[in-house]
Amino acid sequence: MKFTPIYSYKSKDYAHHKIRLRGVKQNLKIAMPIKAQRFRLLFTNLYNSHRLRIKKVEIIINGNYYPITLNGKTKFSIKPFKEVYSDEIEIDEEDVVAILISVKFAFFNRAYTVSDFNSIKIHAVDHMDMFNSPKNIGLATKSISKPNLQLVALIKQVEAITELKSITWFGDSLTNHGHYTQPLQVRMHQDNKALTILNAGHSGNRLLRDGRHLMKNEFGISGLKRIQHDVFDFNQPDAVVVALGINDLIHPGSTVPQDELPTFEAMQAGYLDLLKQIKGHHAKAIICTITPFEGYKVSTLAAAEKIRQALNAWIRTQSDFDLVLDIDEVVKDPNNPKQLDSPYIGDDYLHWDALGGQMLADQIDLQSIYTLLDL
Repeated sequence: MKFTPIYSYKSKDYAHHKIRLRGVKQNLKIAMPIKAQRFRLLFTNLYNSHRLRIKKVEIIINGNYYPITLNGKTKFSIKPFKEVYSDEIEIDEEDVVAILISVKFAFFNRAYTVSDFNSIKIHAVDHMDMFNSPKNIGLATKSISKPNLQLVALIKQVEAITELKSITWFGDSLTNHGHYTQPLQVRMHQDNKALTILNAGHSGNRLLRDGRHLMKNEFGISGLKRIQHDVFDFNQPDAVVVALGINDLIHPGSTVPQDELPTFEAMQAGYLDLLKQIKGHHAKAIICTITPFEGYKVSTLAAAEKIRQALNAWIRTQSDFDLVLDIDEVVKDPNNPKQLDSPYIGDDYLHWDALGGQMLADQIDLQSIYTLLDL
């Protein structure tokens, strides 16, 4: 058996946000029942030009406390622009019900590298100040308005020696929020399937182009460029779900110039490029249809909907990917297929909330994924 991630979210560049970690204690909770005795953590300081200084890290499993060390030290720092593994630990018990990872940051710290998500179905995080009072480290960020925004510094992945297979969801904000991927993980647990979902969603991310101007750090480099690092550098997933493309269609005319609206042919070529990269790592490739966005922004170009329809028609009929998840069919309004159905419109006609995510997760055909992965 090998180390397999049981928790993973994409790290982002938060350098433009004022997230202070002065003496903060961070508690990350992972409700992931597994059988494992050996663990390690992947620490990240990828976007920070300064060291990230750590006073103490502990992992609490079934009520037992285990210190996490780096090169044998309980107090350590992560060098600028680096991602490193902790030392391995071995625990006394094998049946793990839930995991709590407690991090105590040194006083002079600022978080430049942070992962975020919104669903708290199986993952959640809280922060305490030096006086042990609740602290909202994201108070100064624009994104704090998102419901249940969870911000995690230092911890990029939690890995265990286990027989679990893994599937990486490679997408944008609809993936990043976790509103349907976390409920899907719950369904997998209920089905007694040894499969874990890793979240490589990046809000605002486009398949073909990098983020532009003020959104360069917010939206990141293109999906074509980031898939190697975000999916394969620290893991070998058994399958990758491609859930990108909507931002390529809705950003032109609003956050980027109109002439950045891609053609159908360019998008198709981009998906096939991702497919080539996924297959190059001997993983199964799954692709999702693009969901509706009418009503999201008045500046969305009319041609974008025609491209979406053409891409979805191709996705449904192509045979290059191993499996298609037709999410568009689930969430579209049957009376107006250009728009999300009422349970999924959220507050902006683009992003579904926790209830919509649960409804979507309940409709996804997991058996087709189990069959693909021989589970």
